Amino acid sequence: MKGVLSRCVQTSCTTNPYFLIPKFLVFIFAGDSLKTERIVMSDKMRWRYGDTNPVVAAVDANTEIEIGDLLLQDVDDAKPASAQADQGSETANQQAFARSFLGVAMQRSRLGETAPIRVATTGVFEFDCPAGTFELGDLIGVDENAAGTALLNQQVARVTESSYAVGRVAKREAAASSRLLIDIRSTVMTGGVEGTTVQPVV
Repeated sequence: MKGVLSRCVQTSCTTNPYFLIPKFLVFIFAGDSLKTERIVMSDKMRWRYGDTNPVVAAVDANTEIEIGDLLLQDVDDAKPASAQADQGSETANQQAFARSFLGVAMQRSRLGETAPIRVATTGVFEFDCPAGTFELGDLIGVDENAAGTALLNQQVARVTESSYAVGRVAKREAAASSRLLIDIRSTVMTGGVEGTTVQPVV
């Protein structure tokens, strides 16, 4: 039998009559013995301040989303950045994502779940990034993995064109920093960062 303990419980142990099993341990019964292993959770509430203007987005049963994931809209469903098909280069991946950028996940969705989730479409969020200095208004897009094959769900990077961006720097970093406050703008809901979407010819 395998499951997740949603709260601390007391149980007996030969070396300690009472010990606490922490939250988020997998418990596996094997005969009369009980083995535990810790679940690695990547959920992280990254919102810091500002109106989030949330929307409720559909999620497919075969899609897993963690709190704090940068999401795209694929037809009618929300998906994490890593689910986007590789476009062949980092800038191509960033541009494709920016065009369909929905927002930041405020709720999780596990595999097999189909309940819709809340997604922030604006607001200031803190994300990990490659260490560097940043100025207010610098353009920020989604970072790519080391293999160059997919975008990262919860890491951003400086970009050189607005068409690659999902937001702008909201706090100046004069010393090298690996965390960054960015003001996000959903392309799907707000039109994105200026230049993210193709502007009509007037």
